[in-house]
Amino acid sequence: MTLAPFAAVWPQADDEPETEILSHEEGLLVMGRQREPLLWARSSFGPLVALAPVVEVLGGDLEIGPLGEAHTLRVAGREVVLGPLGRIVLVDGEIHTLSIRPWLEPEPELPEHLRPRDDEEDDGDADSESAGAEEPEPELPPIELPPRHLYVSVDALVRAYPEEQGYRFDFDRRRGRLEVDRIGERRLAVEVDRVHDLGATTLVVTFSGRPRYRVDDYRGGVRLRLLSGVMEPRPRVRLNDPLVRWLEVRERSIDIGLAPRAEASEPYILGRPPRVQLVMDITRDRMRSTPRALSRRAEETGEFRIVLDPGHGGADTGVSSFDGVTEKDLVLEIARELRSHLASSLDARVVLTRTDDADVALENRTAVANQRRADLFLSLHVSPDSPWAAGDGFQAYVLDPPPALFETAGDEEDTEVEPSDDGDWGEEDAFDELEAEGEDAQEIQVAVPALELWERAQDSQLERSRLLARLIQSHVSDALEQPNRRVSRAPLRVLTGASMPAVLIELGSLGADEDEAPLLDQLYRRELIEAIGRAIRLYCGVLAGADSAADGAGP
Repeated sequence: MTLAPFAAVWPQADDEPETEILSHEEGLLVMGRQREPLLWARSSFGPLVALAPVVEVLGGDLEIGPLGEAHTLRVAGREVVLGPLGRIVLVDGEIHTLSIRPWLEPEPELPEHLRPRDDEEDDGDADSESAGAEEPEPELPPIELPPRHLYVSVDALVRAYPEEQGYRFDFDRRRGRLEVDRIGERRLAVEVDRVHDLGATTLVVTFSGRPRYRVDDYRGGVRLRLLSGVMEPRPRVRLNDPLVRWLEVRERSIDIGLAPRAEASEPYILGRPPRVQLVMDITRDRMRSTPRALSRRAEETGEFRIVLDPGHGGADTGVSSFDGVTEKDLVLEIARELRSHLASSLDARVVLTRTDDADVALENRTAVANQRRADLFLSLHVSPDSPWAAGDGFQAYVLDPPPALFETAGDEEDTEVEPSDDGDWGEEDAFDELEAEGEDAQEIQVAVPALELWERAQDSQLERSRLLARLIQSHVSDALEQPNRRVSRAPLRVLTGASMPAVLIELGSLGADEDEAPLLDQLYRRELIEAIGRAIRLYCGVLAGADSAADGAGP
């Protein structure tokens, strides 16, 4: 069927009185396979449709001025201003004339019990005292009045959503159907996946092209609205998920129903066409400013602490690139870049186990993290440094299982640190001390306090270490379009003594030539670092959600 803009049978003259409404009707807005209810009215000059329901389906921001006299619609970079005072419509400041003057519904009448009553005359002191003795009337619950709709002619919609943007309108007055056709518009194939783990839900929407979108609040949830392109609608699906109750794919939006006290993060994009993933993390509404995953000091100060361990150093150069770049220098440079990113994006305090070309014993690397009471420990390396590295791509490792006792390297590393009066080991706050010393700080020799067997310190953290490793592996694989390998386990000595979640990361391979060494490319490294930052941010949100659930914060 060929659709054309609807025109009224006869236009309303400028000097004619206000539009007379003959009847109210309930109709249907049809766009592709999408069907939505639509209010419309028969007027003395032709049909008028309610503007707000149309905008909700087609997209745009509708702002209602004082008394409803000026409605401003912003859509696709255009600003359309119209109202009930005349047939004039402004489109980006340009004046146009409509066939029928828009009509604004009158204010609904208040129920009888809410209408103001005339004050009775004061008959004297006795009456006043008597009146004062009367019990006050109970307060009545507030009543929501129906919204006032602005009804407009179909040619007003044509001005707001013109044919050059792909819109065509046709109104069937007999059936009360407003049919909207989009011509020459990109269609996006879409898949929606959901993962719930440790109190948080991650929604992954995979598009066949890069979407333009925005996120709006919508009926107890959120609406992911496409600003361009359309999708194949799917019926609403109810989900067995503690945070996401239902999901519906419409032609121009994905509607997500959230459980009470659930909140959705700002989505972010991973990958490139033809497989672009939009990721949205949903967690409990945080009752605390920080998750319990943080240390006690971090809970008290609201401070998140991360220790980054640039592998190797000193005489231990690690692997080398085709042009002589050594692993020890490269991971130190990446660690500095990652420290800067985490400090700004997470508002975290980040310390390196070495800040220059120093030889740091493996035991002292996790000891530094324990001494600073860090919340996370990440050891950075380049493959194929480890004999168990899988291929030449990115790979995350956790400890498996706690190995047998390691022999200490010497008396210097076995030096105990006596606890202070408040039970802390060493200085009051070694993070502050290290930051004050700056980049040229020398390695502080520390030892793990003998509160528990050092080689068993990671046992209680393995579950969280695996979660952190899975998130890092997944986010980096998606961002860099690499195979998403499973998290590996290995008897890694550098992770053994960590009393917090600890992960070793093989950042990639230096390769045999420049084309095979993406780690030497600044843009590639930036994407890698941002992906690691997103994974850590989600890790904090997951544990915050699990923590709220453990405290009984249910829907």
